[in-house]
Amino acid sequence: MSIRSFGIIIGLIIALAGCQPSSDSLVLPTVADINMMATDEAATAMAIASPTRQPLPPTFTPSPPPSATPTDAASVPTATPEGFRANGTIYYIFNGNSIVELAADRSFEDLLPIPHVGQEITGLALSPDDTRLAYIAPGAGSAREIYVTDRKGTNTRQVSQLGFSEVQTPVWKPDSNTLAFIAAQGPEAPRGIYIVNADGSGHRLVLQLPTLEMRDLAWSLDGNWLFYSSETIFAVNVTTGEPTETLTQLTGYGPDVAAVHNPVKPELYYLKGGYDRRTGQSGGVLASFDTSTMPDVPFEREGAPLYVDYLEFSRNGNYLLISGSEGVWVQDQTSLVSPKIVQGTQLPPQPTFNPDGEQVAYINLDVLGVPQIFLIARQGGDAAQITFHQEGTISDLVWAAG
Repeated sequence: MSIRSFGIIIGLIIALAGCQPSSDSLVLPTVADINMMATDEAATAMAIASPTRQPLPPTFTPSPPPSATPTDAASVPTATPEGFRANGTIYYIFNGNSIVELAADRSFEDLLPIPHVGQEITGLALSPDDTRLAYIAPGAGSAREIYVTDRKGTNTRQVSQLGFSEVQTPVWKPDSNTLAFIAAQGPEAPRGIYIVNADGSGHRLVLQLPTLEMRDLAWSLDGNWLFYSSETIFAVNVTTGEPTETLTQLTGYGPDVAAVHNPVKPELYYLKGGYDRRTGQSGGVLASFDTSTMPDVPFEREGAPLYVDYLEFSRNGNYLLISGSEGVWVQDQTSLVSPKIVQGTQLPPQPTFNPDGEQVAYINLDVLGVPQIFLIARQGGDAAQITFHQEGTISDLVWAAG
């Protein structure tokens, strides 16, 4: 190498070194830890920071989206809010330890990123205004507590503060601001009825009874009464805590259970314990009474002896969903005709109406024996399978608008 070439190389090295930042160069600060900046007041508000969406566990296989079909430009609907789903969204508990968000048109399915994924979750309940979900999950130690989250699972809050190990499914008040639930310190402890606001305030005991039989809460239309089963049906005034006398008569074949209130009329429906001597069938027989004269003892009206175990009203109050081990029925509240839309299922179907009451989602086994969700029209017909899991359990279906 010539001396001239060597000098050129040395010059380039010196020039490059001059381009490097000095030790006095400005360095961008690291990102601030927002959690460290939280105030003491926020720390006591019981709001639980939810993680981002987690990878699906091996046992969860989301349903494949439907195949794309050509769209006729003339049929494109008007603009809707971002994220709006015309067929609504179904939520359910998967494997007893997570909550799944499923678009009813199968275009989306994923776990909600609540803080309790992998823990025992029960009692999923949708608020009447379609904005929030309540559920039961572990609290401190052996306690079970009520939690409320938004529909994306990103803002979860513990609302009950009892520390009890026995908590039943919460029931939303018609105004979507308050929850009622039954709880006890342990399996053999007396049950009590509690209410709490969706933001965690107003937590109080409404009624305590020396019984283990209390179950199945239902709100009156005006939110002033809570109906409950304790062998027969009773009601308690939410403000005063005063219970009524028994509103129904015991048949001797089992308790009156599964109370549900019509969302638009002063009518309570429930199931009376019944037995068919001819066939040997036993179970709930449909019955109802008028609630407009509370607290007077009403006149019971009995319906068909279907021997079922579950009731749910459509939002418009026009139809009553009835189900049991032998299938699913829909009763028209005008004609009182109850066609059977689903024949006997291999699992408790746990059906639910879609927001306009024209479709029903329910649970059954697929051809491989795996629990799946199926949809069927209110009038019956062919059912469509909308989940295609490889394994796992499904429970607690609710169907939200949008």
